[in-house]
Amino acid sequence: VKLGDSLNWPYSQEEYLNLLSRSRFGLCLAGYGPKCNREIEYFGLGVVPLVAKEVDMTYFDAPVEGKHYFRVESAASIPKIIEGCSEEQWQEMSRAGREWYKKNCSPDGSFKTIVTTKAYFLICRRNMA
Repeated sequence: VKLGDSLNWPYSQEEYLNLLSRSRFGLCLAGYGPKCNREIEYFGLGVVPLVAKEVDMTYFDAPVEGKHYFRVESAASIPKIIEGCSEEQWQEMSRAGREWYKKNCSPDGSFKTIVTTKAYFLICRRNMA
């Protein structure tokens, strides 16, 4: 494992994504708050996220635990989750994650999500008035 700081990264963005795309699972830890956002990279690359219990997975169209990602209670539980995931289950979760990314985070998908959420909140506001 190579670590960098905010100015000196051990890999270019292209190298990082290439290395990441060869992974089957990726760990999502809380960042400056309860969000991680690394799961978005993982979904886009077909990597199945292992999401720490403190990470907030709230989205307008939220990914589903067990379908798109695994929830991890502790570091000790990670090997059991990985070993218990069959090739078929991993393939399905990887596919579901890529589909979620395409629908919600790709340029076209994120634009549609923004339009949909804006319309949803406008309708809710109008109904509350």
